Amino acid sequence: MRSDFAVKIRHADKPLPGVAVEITGPQGTSGAKKFTVRTGTDGIARISNLAPGDYWLDAEYLDIGAAYHCFHVKEKSSRKAKCNLAYDWGDIAFGTRRIAGKLVDSQPGKGGTLIWNLTHRVDVPISTARLALQDATTGAVYHTTSDANGAFAFDGIPSGTTYCTSTPGSLSLTATMKRATT
Repeated sequence: MRSDFAVKIRHADKPLPGVAVEITGPQGTSGAKKFTVRTGTDGIARISNLAPGDYWLDAEYLDIGAAYHCFHVKEKSSRKAKCNLAYDWGDIAFGTRRIAGKLVDSQPGKGGTLIWNLTHRVDVPISTARLALQDATTGAVYHTTSDANGAFAFDGIPSGTTYCTSTPGSLSLTATMKRATT
């Protein structure tokens, strides 16, 4: 890899702006550093002036990885050394028309020994949890709330890739789905 290079991130064959590209290295030295560059409107993050050594590249958007890559920068690059890296984000998600489920908190049973209680857990529904489904490219957000039984559903969401989050209390749910096209 050259000491100056570009990282291109795409989604659905379009540039994806705002992706965090984190570089860590050089590995095995006391001067190892970590820094982050974000992709611009062209979906490209430009990295420059890396010292020779081994590095890690970690690219994420909406807490979902696009790339995790180890690479080496030589003191003097060859003509064949790479100067561009390209990755696709969110393109391996499952297609679906409806997103639904049930939120539960699995708690230890009661009334038995410690071992019995741990092996005979009780699922307690998480009610009134607010969930958000965000379109990864347009930023549009759709909301729903779990019912008394912990059930929730997103219906009628337009085609595209979405990102689902929920944070009721200490629970955190993150998933990526590609909505089925008609």
